[in-house]
Amino acid sequence: MLEKPLAFTPVNPEDIAYIIGLFETQHPLCTELREEFHRHAIAVQLAEGKHLLHQGQRCHYIYFIRAGALMAYSLHKHKKITTYISVENEFVSSLSGLYGEEPSWEAIVAVEPKMVLGVHTATLQNWYQRFFDLNFIIRKVYEDYYRDA
Repeated sequence: MLEKPLAFTPVNPEDIAYIIGLFETQHPLCTELREEFHRHAIAVQLAEGKHLLHQGQRCHYIYFIRAGALMAYSLHKHKKITTYISVENEFVSSLSGLYGEEPSWEAIVAVEPKMVLGVHTATLQNWYQRFFDLNFIIRKVYEDYYRDA
């Protein structure tokens, strides 16, 4: 399948501030990392039924769902198998293809109209090296996500 690039929309600084506020419920962010989020975040608006990612594509972004809901599914023997549903205020990415290293086994589609913010995984990996506190925050986010799942 050919990878069709997503259309990015302008990022609302208030949305980034909102995510930073959620992160800071776990641990404060330094000024430099706050600025990095504002500099590198992208926004994607999806209509209901539109794909954020198709099965077999590489996922090069970690997304935050600002509004709406997403469903991930895999096709197995021509049957759609739902692997997870994520809603507003949750993070989403390919679980099988995290960081874009392997093609994704799942597709991610909008269940209702939605807006997501994203950061490229290479940028995120760089931040892990530069901002040790982010490792703690992301670990807490993942723990909460899996506990809720």
